[in-house]
Amino acid sequence: MAQKSSMFYDPTAEPGVITNWKTGRVAVRGKRFTPFEQSQMEHAVNDNYLNEKVMASPFSRSGVRSNSYNRVPLGDEEELPAWMKLVGYRPSTSGSGTEGGGGGSDEGRPSSSGSTGRTSSSKRVRTAPGLHDHVKRLVARMSNNGDHETWKDVAGVLKMVQGDSEQATANRQALAKKPLFFDRLGKLLEGASPDQAEQLMYLLSQLAFLNEDTSLHIIGTRGVLPRLVDMAYDDESESARLEVARLLNNVAGASPKAAVYIGGQPAVVDALRFLCTKGTFAVRCRGVGALHQLCRQPGLRKALKASRIVEEATAVSAGDREPTQEFALSQLALACASASLMSRMDKKHWATDREVIATATHLLRCCVRGESFGGVTATLHSVLEALRLFSVSDANKLSLVELGVLDGLTEVVGTWYEDPRKPLHPQLLGLERTLAMVVHLSPVRGCKRRLRELEVQEMLGGIVQSKPSDQSVTMSRRLLRELGGAEQASESPRLGA
Repeated sequence: MAQKSSMFYDPTAEPGVITNWKTGRVAVRGKRFTPFEQSQMEHAVNDNYLNEKVMASPFSRSGVRSNSYNRVPLGDEEELPAWMKLVGYRPSTSGSGTEGGGGGSDEGRPSSSGSTGRTSSSKRVRTAPGLHDHVKRLVARMSNNGDHETWKDVAGVLKMVQGDSEQATANRQALAKKPLFFDRLGKLLEGASPDQAEQLMYLLSQLAFLNEDTSLHIIGTRGVLPRLVDMAYDDESESARLEVARLLNNVAGASPKAAVYIGGQPAVVDALRFLCTKGTFAVRCRGVGALHQLCRQPGLRKALKASRIVEEATAVSAGDREPTQEFALSQLALACASASLMSRMDKKHWATDREVIATATHLLRCCVRGESFGGVTATLHSVLEALRLFSVSDANKLSLVELGVLDGLTEVVGTWYEDPRKPLHPQLLGLERTLAMVVHLSPVRGCKRRLRELEVQEMLGGIVQSKPSDQSVTMSRRLLRELGGAEQASESPRLGA
């Protein structure tokens, strides 16, 4: 009997589009695409497939189950790129977002600890006035690299995408739909002076901040990576090297696909090694952050371990003893990078410094409250990943409980709610990983007593009653049984089940 092929023709796409049903990858005969276009085609095909099947759910807002493939609406059909029309993409109407929800502003969150209701302000944030005018002028003047008005528009765009406010996030997501804008930035970068290149690197790093789509755009833009490598070795300008390290950190942190692509470029990895081991502490701190993001990718760990780049960065940082938040973050990033490259047996006998664990615990609280730490805005998923690496060892588990990690975890559970402006899947994933960490730490001495002091039973009861997901309900009931709490949840079936 012939083996079933993993390739099939998508019925919603034009002839010539082939989809691998095992991996979700899309190919078009006779065409090659950038990493961003490849990623968006995969999202488009999955969107088209899921939109054909209406699945009711009590936690969906329109009667159709939300899915992690939804991205920002792309507007009218006339504005879609040709490759999106080729795969038959139909724009979704869900809000935009990136993986790592749960660490945003506290504004609009419910005050009760066990509540999981929605916020009243679900209005979508519009792009800033004038943003599209700047972009149109930049694209129209494709050949005037030295034009003063061109760099005025660059500065105008930079002002609108800086920071982690909702307005800046909406502006970044709007620019993700304009590939010509990134092509224009790439051409500007090729002929830019050192000062202009530094400004463009800072703009690209702000565009990549917590945005997977723009990060994939950046690594697929011609001229960005070669100029980035050249600037990394520029000993005369530490500020330029700082912007290069910041860009690598933001791109690798926002998109796992971008991190894998960067880690597969030997010239970029060598430049990152130079950033982690040479220069000022600020440059090395950002470089170590980017190195940590690369070590999180399973496909890169073997090559990174053979290159011994983590050992070299650790040896250089041993001479730093600065009582600053940046120093604490760099030590945490190095510890996570080292743990990512360890075998599980080595992790079981690994006891990290209590100062590093204290930094991770404090970073979790900052993430929940929407605060930055050391100039870095961490996502909930990245902090939980660090805690997972530390919690393999029994000694580290005890240190985590003693240093108050349960306070931060219960704060995540108590303040969780479904934000209708963001994709649902990352939000549920953050809640489930938080509950899984609490379950993992529950056998540690003193853990159950501390959970009772924090009155976590009421929070878990709210999760059981609201039923955000099956896995979260299962773990909440398990914790309630272990803590001896009475389960007051209704056993009525879900709406729409």
